Parts: sequence; C-alpha cells; structure tokens
Amino acid sequence: MTSNDPASLIRHYAYDSDPDQRTSMADSRIALCLARGVAMDDIDPASGYDYSRAAYDRCRHSWVWNIKEHGYSESYDSPALNRAIDSWAAHRPDFLEGDDWLAAGLAAHRAHWATIDITCSFDGVCDICTTGDEHAKVEGLEADGRTPGEVWEATGLARCDACGHLMRSLAPMNLIDHYCARRQRHGATA
Repeated sequence: MTSNDPASLIRHYAYDSDPDQRTSMADSRIALCLARGVAMDDIDPASGYDYSRAAYDRCRHSWVWNIKEHGYSESYDSPALNRAIDSWAAHRPDFLEGDDWLAAGLAAHRAHWATIDITCSFDGVCDICTTGDEHAKVEGLEADGRTPGEVWEATGLARCDACGHLMRSLAPMNLIDHYCARRQRHGATA
C-alpha cells in the first residue's frame, strides 16, 4: 500500500470494527464516488458504495468474465456470487429484473472453451464441465480414510483444508491460483 493511493488506504481500513471508523470509511467512499462523478442518488449513504448503473454493469461483467475464464463451482463460487447479487437486489432490484448473471456466465464459459476447441483447464473442478464423477471419486476415497496425498495420487485433485475447495493440483495441497478467503483472513499462506 502506498500512502499516495487513497483507494488502497480505504481498502486497508475498510474492515475495522470500530463504529466511528466505519462511519469515516463510508464518508471517504462517498467522497471518492463524488470525485469520480457518481451521482449522489447512486451512492448508499450508510456504506458509501456506488450503486449506479455503471457500477452494476462492471460488477456483472466481472462475474460473467470470471465464470467464463475459470468455470463455476457451486461450493466455492456460489456464496460470493449470491452475496453480490443480494447486495444489488437490496439496493437496486430494478437492475436485476430479467438478468441472470450465472446463466450468462455459464453460456460464456461454454462458448469460450468451444471456440478455442480445447478442454476446460478446470476440468474436475468446474461444475459446468464435469459430470461429478471425479468429485464422487474424491469423496469416496476421503470416506475410506485415505490421506490427502493418497487422494491426490489417485485423482490429481487436492482439497483446501481451510475452505474445502477441490482443485486439480501439481502436488498434494499445492493449490496454485487458489485464493482462499479463510486462509487470507487468518494470515496463513498457501
């Protein structure tokens, strides 16, 4: 974080539990939104978040792009996607009418991988591209008491011990490109 970057400073202090600090953060977000040209009617006064149509479109595009490129896992992606959609539903339900982010992401994912004519690189983890056979095999091996290393040897899949996410891996418990929110919150490293 650099001291010259107000957005980084706001992100740094955004999760403070002190009510006065949260109020100051909301005021800072509001000031940033106004400086970016967001209309006052589109800013939530309690949190300072931008709920403009442009912000909605950016958020939706980000989710659709993420699903297109990385696939979709009900257990891993669904909670965060639902939180994002719920936030928009609470503030701007009119934007969500007839707009299914997940359906758009699934269609984009299928079209993307069909266009480049190769198998999804997240096969075995991506709920869109797998039948669940590999997941069932992992769960069966785990139920039989196999160690994570033995499960990996048999399937090439490893499970994050912090969040339970299942991912194809180069080595047992080496979850490359895996951003585990629980692990990040508790300060552990992958």
